[in-house]
Amino acid sequence: MKYLLYVLIICWLPVVVKGQSVSEKMKRYQDDSSYKCGKACASSYEEADRAALENLVSQISVSVSASFSESESQIDSRDQTDYQRNIDSRVRSFSFGTLPNVGQIIDESNPDEVCVLRYVKVAELEGIFKERENKILDFIASGMEGEKRLQIDVALRYYNWALTLLIAHPKSVYQEIDGKRTNLKVWLDTKINNIFNTLKVGIGECTETDNPIDRYDLCLHFSYMDQEVSDLDFHYFNGERYVGPCKVHKGMAILNFERLPQRELRLRYDYKFENQAKNFDPELRAVLETVDPQNFPNASVSLPVKDDKNKPVVSAQVRMLEARVNAASKAAVASIAPPIVAPDVVRLKLKPLANSADFAGIMKQVETAVRNGTLGEVRALFTPEGYELFDQMLSIGGVSVVGEPVYTFYDSGGPYIIGKSLPLNFKFKGRGNSFMEDVAFRFNKEHKIASVAFTLTKRAEDDIFKAASKWGEASRYAIMSFMEDYQTAYALKRIDYIKSIFSDDAIIITGVVCQAVGKGFFQEGADPLPGGKAPTVRYNRYTKGEYIDKLQRSFASKDFIHLVFEDNAIKKINTNGVIDGESYGIQIKQSYFSDNYADTGYLMLMLDMRGEYPMIRVRAWIPEKSDDASLDKFLNRFRLGGN
Repeated sequence: MKYLLYVLIICWLPVVVKGQSVSEKMKRYQDDSSYKCGKACASSYEEADRAALENLVSQISVSVSASFSESESQIDSRDQTDYQRNIDSRVRSFSFGTLPNVGQIIDESNPDEVCVLRYVKVAELEGIFKERENKILDFIASGMEGEKRLQIDVALRYYNWALTLLIAHPKSVYQEIDGKRTNLKVWLDTKINNIFNTLKVGIGECTETDNPIDRYDLCLHFSYMDQEVSDLDFHYFNGERYVGPCKVHKGMAILNFERLPQRELRLRYDYKFENQAKNFDPELRAVLETVDPQNFPNASVSLPVKDDKNKPVVSAQVRMLEARVNAASKAAVASIAPPIVAPDVVRLKLKPLANSADFAGIMKQVETAVRNGTLGEVRALFTPEGYELFDQMLSIGGVSVVGEPVYTFYDSGGPYIIGKSLPLNFKFKGRGNSFMEDVAFRFNKEHKIASVAFTLTKRAEDDIFKAASKWGEASRYAIMSFMEDYQTAYALKRIDYIKSIFSDDAIIITGVVCQAVGKGFFQEGADPLPGGKAPTVRYNRYTKGEYIDKLQRSFASKDFIHLVFEDNAIKKINTNGVIDGESYGIQIKQSYFSDNYADTGYLMLMLDMRGEYPMIRVRAWIPEKSDDASLDKFLNRFRLGGN
């Protein structure tokens, strides 16, 4: 009996000692003023941990509130409760439970309950806040770059995301702008309003169609700083509801009406991009779950649509009408003047084909067939493959020709004559999504249309041709045509084509930004080290078969897909004998839109140009461009030298 009692004591003693040591360790952290702590006990670990984090957030909120100066808080005693509640919500926008520098101690010594302590060093709080401030500055820089390039959707997206993070940030953030110490929240509020006030909308041609539902097509022209807008998203009121988003393409957009508006045309510019934000950045997702983005009344504008004789405007001549709204600037502490618009990239000037009358006649016949819905009548103008592809393109949504196209033709230096371009507007059922694209036609030696594709943006095309002095003409056109085919294949959900352009042993990577793991670019399967600061990329690697299966499931879940390629960098690469022939590394900004998903990131490709058609050897996607994920490091990662 004594022996049994002795054994029980020996077995029980370590549990007591362990319980005491854990409890004492918790107390040491709680008594240490250099830490903020939150402790809770509950019947389950999950409940205790959740409550401990709540208590930690409360402690941090009190600390942050106490550190605010009177000028920052701008409150009196009557508003103290609301003010503290506001600070609490801002602090909760940080996902403290997932941050590597937030510690945790678990005490399970009591069989009836679990106790959890969450703690963080006071000194590290400033670092956590600083990381958000750096992201805010990065977003502002991206917004400025988009504004310079007349990519107004990019500018509004990043400016608003920066403002949303600032609204949720516990402290005011200041930055020198034009030599002045500027409150960035006030600056962004004023800047976004200024963009809306500077945008101009012109009503162009209105044409009557044979469609009883969308009887009228109204063309709008958008400008910013007296130059055509590259990209912009908006909704419009069709007499019953707001439909969209509609995308401005090269300064133009097409609106469909059953009945023309009698007095005014109402537009609502998109600037929140909440779905993209949730897919783009985990911190933005967390913030949007705790705070509401700021509303901008100036994003809604009304345009008169009648002339002096009270008749609908149907003139083909563009009449520019400024969307006038009352600016609600709250302060003048920051410069809000639009930036100088970035000049066009210096690129090789292409020489149009001298004798193009035959090609122009073919394009005009195709244009007429599209307008009349009689594509079958011009089947003889296509090769069988070309006709099938164009017919598939026209079937992805409701299609209409935009305006009166002007065609230009170029010799590609290869097997095709390229005809540009037929502007088409695609409209989809449901919420009224629509987008505009220019379609390029490629003619073979028999003057048959062998292929069609959505053209690249001017910026993307310029970036390809600015390197013209280094590469042959055929290479330039081959790269441009390949990128056009790539983005078109996604819009048409051409799984067979996408499967054909990847080599069987292709390296296919999708990535997300995470903390540094200390091993460099594309470190597979690595977890972030505690305390890591520098952003890097964690990725998932797929075989060709796995990627195609994943893509098929994605395509099946979407009514439409729209890819837009923008600025890019291209290098001819030295494969060190791996590939005998020309190969190129490409990094290109890709905006992906669909009815249920949207994101923006950077696509990186290694193209093998040896065969009749380019082949993808390596494909990677990352959400953000950074020094850790540059084209040079991408090439070096796969031991490919660029020049």
